[in-house]
Amino acid sequence: MHIKIKLLLIVFLFPLILSCIKPGMAYSRYGDLARNNKSWDEAIVQYNKAIAADPTYAPAYHNRGVSYYHQLKYSQAIEDFSRSIELDPAYADSYYQRGKSYFLSENYSESIADFTRVTELDPNKAADAYYERGNTYYTMGDYGNAVTDFSSTISLDPNYHKIYYYRGNAYSNLGEYELALADYRKELSKDTDNPSEVHRKVGWMYTRQGDYEKSLSSYSTAIEIDPKDPKNYLGRGRAYYLKGDNNRALADFNKAIELDQNYADAYFERGKTYYSMLQYSKALADFSRAIEINPAYYEAYGERGKTYYAMGDADKAMADSDKAVELRPDYPIAYNARGKINHSRGQYQKAIADFSRAIQLDPAYADAYYNRGNSYYKAGNNELAFTDFNKAIALRLSDPKYYQKSGRIYQRMGKYDLSIADYTNYSEIDPDNAYTYYARGIAYYNQKKYDLALADFNRSIELDPNLPNTYYGRGRVHMVKGQYQLAIDDFSKAISLMPGNLVTGQNTVCPESDTEDISLNPCRRSFYIWRGVAYRKISQYDKAIADFTSAIEMEPGNAWSYYNRGSTYFNKADYPLAAADFNKAAELDPTMLDALKARDATGRVIFELN
Repeated sequence: MHIKIKLLLIVFLFPLILSCIKPGMAYSRYGDLARNNKSWDEAIVQYNKAIAADPTYAPAYHNRGVSYYHQLKYSQAIEDFSRSIELDPAYADSYYQRGKSYFLSENYSESIADFTRVTELDPNKAADAYYERGNTYYTMGDYGNAVTDFSSTISLDPNYHKIYYYRGNAYSNLGEYELALADYRKELSKDTDNPSEVHRKVGWMYTRQGDYEKSLSSYSTAIEIDPKDPKNYLGRGRAYYLKGDNNRALADFNKAIELDQNYADAYFERGKTYYSMLQYSKALADFSRAIEINPAYYEAYGERGKTYYAMGDADKAMADSDKAVELRPDYPIAYNARGKINHSRGQYQKAIADFSRAIQLDPAYADAYYNRGNSYYKAGNNELAFTDFNKAIALRLSDPKYYQKSGRIYQRMGKYDLSIADYTNYSEIDPDNAYTYYARGIAYYNQKKYDLALADFNRSIELDPNLPNTYYGRGRVHMVKGQYQLAIDDFSKAISLMPGNLVTGQNTVCPESDTEDISLNPCRRSFYIWRGVAYRKISQYDKAIADFTSAIEMEPGNAWSYYNRGSTYFNKADYPLAAADFNKAAELDPTMLDALKARDATGRVIFELN
């Protein structure tokens, strides 16, 4: 009896139930079954039937859009999600899925708008929406808004998957390394599913902070967890490289390449290490391999250009710098490198344009200011040169080279107090740099502060006994003090340290005066001229004549060499040879009054003797 009643109820009620179900719902349920099994094509067939049966049924469009999304057909997915939203403006899930589809289509502004709408419509999906919007901002390079959205996700769901890791990445790109480290540590405390990757990120933060010991420890932990991941060895190799341990850096880069022979970054980093070791051929090979793997690797073109430049091939260096700029027009390092090449070619205005572009792209690029200052100086614009050097110093107070360069230019301009101040700043940063003491000694000498000059020359020689110019400078101090034998010893040492100990071969005109002040880069003939003067002072005339003759051989157009040899011949009473040299000196420099007077005096002596 009861069974008959149930059957009767089913017979009479089923048509009523069917009438309550929307026409497209049944097909949509079949589509849901296929979608749950990831049978996307079958799901789309069923959703098509559902839509044909009821073109106003929003879930059918939404779910067909999800199926298209999983088939990577984002434009079709977006079309379906849009139709779903048109039919149901409060359909939060359609906004969410359309936002993801826009993101993968690189339509970031629309993606952000959709995720924002989800946060307004559905509190239950807000954590996901803030995460997705944060990820969109991150991809756009808007790391500040990414941090804000990731923080919103954390406030709604502190256990959201990898959220501290993602926020740590955003902090890292903002240069907030301590905040990034805190997030990475929080991620590790959650028993994360990617501990090796997080430890690697911690290592990179310590590298950015210059704490290489902690960096190495973190990378080593990452390697212990996953010894097959080449990125772990790459990171540790970078830390070794920056620490100055090139051999260990090479070992790690080699291991990374062993694990992945097409790892362009590993070849790039190994190339930089070889470059720093002056092994340019190996560096060149590695940068070329990185470019072969990734033809759009603009940094590799930049570094290869630097290597060609160091090897003396300016044309190939320029070609690579141009390529780097072509690939990445906002890459300041490439403009800086190209500017250096133009500077070396004497094309100072082109160099200035390149350095200016580098500075425009990176206003804190100290090297670009320094290099532009060099070009301004060479172009004769001292004021702009000093402005750039001072800017470089302000940006990098701890880098002594900027003080050294400005000190040199002040010295060439005769501004010895300013020059001495810069060299003193340099020596405080790097107290063991022999050249700095030499250069400051020259400035003191030119100020006639001979004792201070002597102290600096002595310190320079103590630090590096193989700088010929320092012995020359000290020899000049001994000359002033009348210590001629000490001067001869120093000039002789300077000559012995000259490259190849060449006596001849410098036939170009050297602009240095051989009289009072000393330049930073004295002419090699000056070593012989002043030793000759010292020999003459102690009446060793033949040795003096030999030195003046060497100076003449080095630069036949130098009047002072003839004048000094003529004076020595006069001291030997060899008046005809003296007269010949004085005549030559006057011919070479008609304004040299000493030569003119000596020529006339010698002529009178010869006349009287005859």
